[in-house]
Amino acid sequence: MEYELEKLPSIDAVLISHDHYDHLDYASIRYLKDQVKKFFVPLGVKAHLLRWGVKREQIVSMDWYDTFEFETLKFILAPSRYFSGDTGYFEAFKDVGEAHGPFDLAFMECGAYDKNWSQVHMFPEQAVQAAIDLKARHLFPIYNSKFNLSLHPWRDPLDKVLSESQRNNMPLVTSQIGRKFELNSDLPRDIW
Repeated sequence: MEYELEKLPSIDAVLISHDHYDHLDYASIRYLKDQVKKFFVPLGVKAHLLRWGVKREQIVSMDWYDTFEFETLKFILAPSRYFSGDTGYFEAFKDVGEAHGPFDLAFMECGAYDKNWSQVHMFPEQAVQAAIDLKARHLFPIYNSKFNLSLHPWRDPLDKVLSESQRNNMPLVTSQIGRKFELNSDLPRDIW
């Protein structure tokens, strides 16, 4: 699915996991910088944003276990091998779930996987297990159906995460890019 930056509404918060090209895009940041209230980034990413014209007061730079409250949300930067967008399944998900769970919503990667790089990209089944470990009430699968970085079929991640989430009674949230929804209302289940 393609989307157009010009059609996105103003944005309260952008979460950036790390500075790989498929997670931190120069042109997107330059375009969005005046439409975003806050950018939440891990250590090391702030310098990129400043160079690209984002105002210092818009950036919240966080280290592991730092907490920042923004409007009605609380952000905690938990250990990972980058972010759910680039991490393999590992035991820290259970530790984070015990220390900080339960979570209303867990954004978990479930695409671009292969046994040869299982330390940096989870399989869909592992994404469901990670959400369970985190004590998440809902799983929002991310990092799929956008970049073709693996050999699996394009729909494979969503088909597998849907099947595994049903098998484990993990409510799945799926949404078209740019769609707004409230956590307290009917959550979207756009299977596309």
